[in-house]
Amino acid sequence: MKNKNTRLKNRGLAALTALIYILVHFVFGLGDFPLFKSDVGPKNFLPLATGLLLGVYGSAGTFLGALATGIFSGESAVAVSAEIIFALIMSEGGRLLWYSGKKARIVALKKAADFGRFMGLSFLLSAVCAGLGLLSGGAVEPARVFFSFAVWNTLLGIPVLILTTSIFCVTPDCPKRLQIKPDIDERLPLTVESIGILHEKIDGLCAEKKLDRKRAFGMQNCIEECVLLILGQPSCKNLWLTARVSDSISIVMKYDGERCNPLARRKIGDQLGLIIIKNRALRASHGYFGGVNSLHIVQ
Repeated sequence: MKNKNTRLKNRGLAALTALIYILVHFVFGLGDFPLFKSDVGPKNFLPLATGLLLGVYGSAGTFLGALATGIFSGESAVAVSAEIIFALIMSEGGRLLWYSGKKARIVALKKAADFGRFMGLSFLLSAVCAGLGLLSGGAVEPARVFFSFAVWNTLLGIPVLILTTSIFCVTPDCPKRLQIKPDIDERLPLTVESIGILHEKIDGLCAEKKLDRKRAFGMQNCIEECVLLILGQPSCKNLWLTARVSDSISIVMKYDGERCNPLARRKIGDQLGLIIIKNRALRASHGYFGGVNSLHIVQ
């Protein structure tokens, strides 16, 4: 079940990447602005950013997006092939190079070395694409290709990676040797008593990470209110909670049973709990895949 849910999620991410690529291509390709033409527009930040974030599924999404835009734009076969090759070089090449070497780190632009690594990859791969453009027989302009990828990776790629990894706590796809284990990983029966156990785990985590009491109390509030809202659903019997602490605190609660979104409750008695969650959380979202509810809270 877990593998099936993961496959569905990954395919959805690839489809979403392709859709964003297509939309950006056509929206900015309609204008009369040289810097926003379809072949050099903002879509060119997507291959490197999604390759680093989503791995092969980001690469697959940009491949499909480039293929679709090429077909519907009526470009020559050489130009379409060049766009697809450039997208794959930026996405797969960027991912493989980022994680090469013994000192490779998970993608997170927090240190000067990370920014330097990203910019180095961006300029290197942009130069490779521009070099290949020389072989297109004039179908693409190498200088435009180089500056488009280099500029948009800087202007949009860096902010997107910072926003997704630091603020929204998205964990980038990375080799198993670099995968970070959750700070809390607990499987419990979904009962009121489980709240106390989770409170103790959070107290221990906050002491270990030296978090202030206010943040610890916020985590406990969010988890407690979510569990209490879920308890009203008889089919939900098991809870799996993981938590990671970085710049933000990421809490994921998974529970079986019928679809049960505590964030969508409309009963008068549930309103206080919802207010507490929304006031404590930076972002909260619910998903349901293959009989498993997933509640993600970022604080």
